[in-house]
Amino acid sequence: RVSTHDIIEINKKIVGASKFFTRYTNNLLENPKVNLIIDDGYDYLIETANKYDLIAIDIENPAITNSSKLYTLENFQQVKSKLAADGIFTLWAFGGTDEFITTIYQTLNQVFPYVYFKSSGEYNDLYFFAANEPKDYSIFDFSSSDIDLMGRIKSNTDQRLINTLDKRILGRYWDGLVE
Repeated sequence: RVSTHDIIEINKKIVGASKFFTRYTNNLLENPKVNLIIDDGYDYLIETANKYDLIAIDIENPAITNSSKLYTLENFQQVKSKLAADGIFTLWAFGGTDEFITTIYQTLNQVFPYVYFKSSGEYNDLYFFAANEPKDYSIFDFSSSDIDLMGRIKSNTDQRLINTLDKRILGRYWDGLVE
């Protein structure tokens, strides 16, 4: 059971536009358990003392300036520090080249010992799941293509594919542009 749900949104216009999507969100922002906070999610995690059972990040691709820092090693370390011991972190990302997916995986795996991902099957996007403890991910019903992709990505141990604040490499792999 969820007692409270904090939603951190950087863009006030998104909050205003949400009224056009209430049939999809079930009037989420009207729920008394929802606490809407207008802030930069990165800054919020640094400043809050709260611990969470689940942290979910659903953001633009890493080529967008405001989003790129959320895909970094430093942000993933911050997320881990705000998770309950048995908490789960989930990150939505556009699908991309193998280097793009490997970079997200490798960066997450520097922080979390258990990292899995699944394609949505609709828009070439992926959902990454990371935790400190093993979880029963059978509920996600990984497809054979998900399992094949995970095997291929997990076998690439190129440590140069770690995305940090000082070395933001992820954006160049997103659309296949390698510098």
